[in-house]
Amino acid sequence: MNSFRLPMVIMLLAVSVLPLAAERITFNTVYRDDKVYESRGSVLIEGDREELSSILLDTWNYNNWVLKGLDGTGEGAEALPAFLVEIIPDEQDSRNFTIIYNLNRFMKLKGLKAPFRTEWDLDASGLLNSLSFIYTGKTAFLKEASYSFVVREREDSQINLEFICEARLAGILDIFFTIPSYDYNMGFYIEGLSGNLVKKLEQSS
Repeated sequence: MNSFRLPMVIMLLAVSVLPLAAERITFNTVYRDDKVYESRGSVLIEGDREELSSILLDTWNYNNWVLKGLDGTGEGAEALPAFLVEIIPDEQDSRNFTIIYNLNRFMKLKGLKAPFRTEWDLDASGLLNSLSFIYTGKTAFLKEASYSFVVREREDSQINLEFICEARLAGILDIFFTIPSYDYNMGFYIEGLSGNLVKKLEQSS
């Protein structure tokens, strides 16, 4: 463990409330003893649960809306460690897709691939209870990762998306990141992805 991370590990917790969306996004990140970064939090959104389920289960359409602003073109995106440029669905199985990304630091490699498997749980009426994206690849940068979301309806007609994001980095990436730097970058991705989801819901309503 590098010396820059040690004081933060002793503190155990780094809490973030994103300034641009503080009213709807909260999360915190810890670096666990098993060398996994774990970010837990929630996103509060306006929308219909049926429409939300339809959008999130349509993996074939992800590339049309999910990554907007995260490909290096969004405001502030130039500081991201990686630009997410394309989502390619598996033609044989809609549960699987591959994210194409470019590294924005270190060697600045382009066209790297991160394959994922989608898992979901539906209620009796076919609406989404939970959704998970499981990283199925092996690279020199990422050993394992999973991103899970649980849908919670509220009495005020809003929806709370609770999430747990876990990632075990490899090699130079694990040495490079500290909790604050990882937390900051995770916050940017979470805000971008949730913002794109909100826009998609608005367009569909």
